[in-house]
Amino acid sequence: AVLGLGDTNLLLDRQSTTAKDCNQAAQTLDSALNFLGAERVCQRGEANDAVGLEEAVEPWTEQLWAPLSEAVDAVGASAAPPSSSAAPEVKFLFGSQTGNAAEICKEMAAEAPAKGFPNVHCNAMNEVDVKDVLKPGAVVVYVVSSTGDGDAPDNCDSFFTKLKRVAKKEAGVCGAGVQYAVLGLGDTNLLLDRQSTTAKDCNQAAQTLDSALNFLGAERVCQRGEANDAVGLEEAVEPWTEQLWAPLSEAVDAVGASAAPPSSSAAPEVKFLFGSQTGNAAEICKEMAAEAPAKGFPNVHCNAMNEVDVKDVLKPGAVVVYVVSSTGDGDAPDNCDSFFTKLKRVAKKEAGVCGAGVQYAVLGLGD
Repeated sequence: AVLGLGDTNLLLDRQSTTAKDCNQAAQTLDSALNFLGAERVCQRGEANDAVGLEEAVEPWTEQLWAPLSEAVDAVGASAAPPSSSAAPEVKFLFGSQTGNAAEICKEMAAEAPAKGFPNVHCNAMNEVDVKDVLKPGAVVVYVVSSTGDGDAPDNCDSFFTKLKRVAKKEAGVCGAGVQYAVLGLGDTNLLLDRQSTTAKDCNQAAQTLDSALNFLGAERVCQRGEANDAVGLEEAVEPWTEQLWAPLSEAVDAVGASAAPPSSSAAPEVKFLFGSQTGNAAEICKEMAAEAPAKGFPNVHCNAMNEVDVKDVLKPGAVVVYVVSSTGDGDAPDNCDSFFTKLKRVAKKEAGVCGAGVQYAVLGLGD
C-alpha cells in the first residue's frame, strides 16, 4: 500500500490544484512496485496539504485495514500447511549383519504412523551423519545386532566409530536434548563360551551403543531391549516394541513442547515505510503503525525507506504500506531517495518477476 503526501502550493504551475498533480513520488513508487509484479492491496492514496492532508489521509487509512488483513491472511495461507513433515521426526536406525535387525527396524518404522508418529525415516546407521542424531530434539530408535565377536555389523561400523570418538571428546554435552531407545539382537549360539545363554551375553553392540549415547548426555526413553535368537527373537522383540510407543510418544511431545510457542513475531510482518521531507509522512506512518496492533496486526515495523534493504520488501510474502510525500519538484524526500533509486534499478532489470508474491499499498502526500 502506498500513501502519498504532496502540496500544490509548492508547484510552479499554480493552476495545478489536485492531489494527483503533487504526488509524483508516490506515483513513481507505486508504478515501480506494480511493474515488478507486486500486488496492490488497495488504491494508492494521495493527499494535498494545500486543502488539508487529513481530508484524504483519514478515509484512506480507515479503508486500508480490511484489505491489509486479507493480504496478511493470504501470506499465512500460502505458508506450508501443517503436515507430517512439520511433526517432530523419529529416526529408526539399524545395524544388521544377517538382515534381522533391518527387517525388524523397518517393520517398526512402517507401524509408527498408525501409532501417532507421522514423520519417520528408516536407514542403516552408516547412511546417516552422527551429527544429525546428536542434535537437540533428535528422537531415535536403534535396532542393532551383534556379531559372534560382539562387534557392530558392517552397515553401522563407521557410525559406531564416529560416535565413540565424539563420546570421548564431548562427554555429557553433545547428546543433550537427544532422546533414544536401543533394541539389541544377538544369538548365544554364536558365542565361543557355550555356557553363556542369556540375551545379555550376546548383545555387546547394543550395550556399547547405549553406553556411548548415555555417556554423551542423551536420555533413554525406555530400558534397552535385548533379544536372543537362540530362544527366539520374538520372545523379547514383541513385548519391547509394544511398550516402546508410550514413552516414545512422550519424547516426541517433549520435543514439540520445547519449540518456541506462537508469539506476535510468528505472525506475518507488516512493514510501514515512509519517505518524509517535512515530517508529515513520518508522523502519519508512525501513527498507522502504532494503531496496527489494535487492528489485528501484532507484528509491525516502521522505518524510513532508506533504512531498509530493497530486497527485503521484494521477498515473496512481504506486506508493505508506504507513506511518501513529494517535494516541489516531484522528487522523493531525502530519507527515501536511495531506496527509490535502487527500486527503479531493480524494476528495469526484473520487471514483473522480482515483486511476485509481494502485496503493498501506497499513500501519497502532496501540496
